[in-house]
Amino acid sequence: LVFLPSVSDFDFLGLVDFLRGHAETQKIHWHVQFHYDIFDGRPPDFDQQEHRRSCMQRQFSAALSTLKNHRLTFYATTPLIADQYNRLGVGVFHPLPYPISNAVSARKSATVTRPIRVSLAGAPRREKGKRELSSLFDQLRQRKLLAKDLQIWMQGDVAQIRRQLPELKKHRIVACNLDHSPEAEVAVVPHPLEREQYLQLISNTGIGLLPYNNARYHARASGVLIEMLSNGIPVIVTAGSWLALQLAEPNYQYLDQVFEREKIDARNTIWRNDNQLEQDDSKHPEQMLGTLPLQIRGGSQPNTCTLNVPQGTRSMLIRFAWKETRPGYFVRMRTQQLNHKFEEITAPTHSILNGREENKSSSTLVPIEPHTTQIRIEISNAYHDDMITIGQPEMTFLQKSRQELPAGAVGLIASDLNQIPDLLHEMLDHYEHYRATAATHSTAWNFTHAPVRTIEILRQQQNSSSRLQGAA
Repeated sequence: LVFLPSVSDFDFLGLVDFLRGHAETQKIHWHVQFHYDIFDGRPPDFDQQEHRRSCMQRQFSAALSTLKNHRLTFYATTPLIADQYNRLGVGVFHPLPYPISNAVSARKSATVTRPIRVSLAGAPRREKGKRELSSLFDQLRQRKLLAKDLQIWMQGDVAQIRRQLPELKKHRIVACNLDHSPEAEVAVVPHPLEREQYLQLISNTGIGLLPYNNARYHARASGVLIEMLSNGIPVIVTAGSWLALQLAEPNYQYLDQVFEREKIDARNTIWRNDNQLEQDDSKHPEQMLGTLPLQIRGGSQPNTCTLNVPQGTRSMLIRFAWKETRPGYFVRMRTQQLNHKFEEITAPTHSILNGREENKSSSTLVPIEPHTTQIRIEISNAYHDDMITIGQPEMTFLQKSRQELPAGAVGLIASDLNQIPDLLHEMLDHYEHYRATAATHSTAWNFTHAPVRTIEILRQQQNSSSRLQGAA
C-alpha cells in the first residue's frame, strides 16, 4: 500500500495525472488523506456555497472517471473535513487521525524553570494570528508577564519580527539557538528548522500558544497542536476551532470532577430568563427541576438571567446539557458581576462552549470577585443567529477561589485573543496542574496518533473496501 497524508485537491489532481500515465500503479492500493477545507466558515454556512461544492464535485468526478482500474481509498485528517468531502457525493471519505512521529511522542520533556517558554511554533502566517501578535505582546508587557514569568519563543526572521513588534526595543527581541536562553522577552529561532531541532523546540516548550483564526481552523487539524499534546505540553488555543474541540472534553471531564467533589458544600440554582422571574413556578414545576429546554439565538438576542450571589461565594460553575448537537454550533456564555450599587466590578467574562454527548454537561468556571452581590449571565448562539436548544443551565456557587481551583485541565480555550493574557496568568498560577494533566492526556493521545495505529487502520480499510469509482 501507499499512504499520502495531508493532500490538497490540487495535489490530488497531480496524483491522478501520474497514475493515469503509469499503468503499473494499478497493482498498488493508494490511500489518500485530505487535509484542507472545501468550504469557508462552519457547517451552517455551507448551503450558501453550492457553486463551490458543484465545482469540486465535477473536478473529482472527472478525475476519478479516468482511474477505473485503480484502487483508491480516501481519508481526511478530521471528521469535520471528512464531512465536507462526503458532501461531494463522489465516494466515502473516512476520518483518520494524522500520525505523529515516534520521535516526538517518545521524547522526554525538559525540566521547566521560569521564565517559562511560551512557544509559537511553525511558520508565522496570517491565519495563525500573525497580525494580532503586536496587540497581544503589548498586553503581556502591560501585565508584566514577559521576561520575569514568561519568555516568548517564535520561529521566523528576527528583522521581520522586530518590524512587526515596534513597541519592543530591538535588544528585547533576539535571534538565538535552541540550547541558549537569552535574557530577552522574545527569542527567535529560524523557520524552517531541521527535524531534530524542531523536536527540541517542542520538547523545551513550557506552554504552547496557538492563537489561530478559528474560522480558518474550524475543521482543519494543526500539526503543531498534535505535536504539543503528544509531548504533554499544556496549550492555549482559540475557541470555535478544531483545536478547541481537542481540549473541550478533558476540560469538561475535569469540571465534572470539580462539581462532584464540591457540590456537597455548594449552593445550586437553575436558570430562569429575567423576563420570567415573576412567574408562578407552581404552574411549571418541571422548571424548578431544570428540565425545561432553553432555546437560544445569536448574540443580538441573548437569553439573560440575573442572580443574587450568596455571601462567601468565590467561584461559580455553570453547567448545561445539550438537547441537540449540530456541527458548527457553539454557545457563548457572558457573565457580568455587580456590587450592591449595581455597578460593574470587573470586565465581563466570556466562554464559548461546544456540544457534547447527550445528557453530558458542558461547563465553565467563573471566578467571583469580592463584593459581588449580583451576577448577570447572558447565553447565546456564539457564531450564528439560528435557534438552538440546550438544557436549562444550572449554576453552582462554590466557596473555593481561582487560586484554589484551576479553571481547566490539559489546556485552555480563549474566546478571543484578548483573553489570552488572563489564560496565561491562570496557567502560571496552576502550572504544575496543567503540566501533569497534559502529561496524563498524552498517553491516550499518542495511541490515537501512533503511526502503527494508522497502518492498522489502512490495512483494515484495504481488506474491507471495494474499488472506489468516480461519480460521473
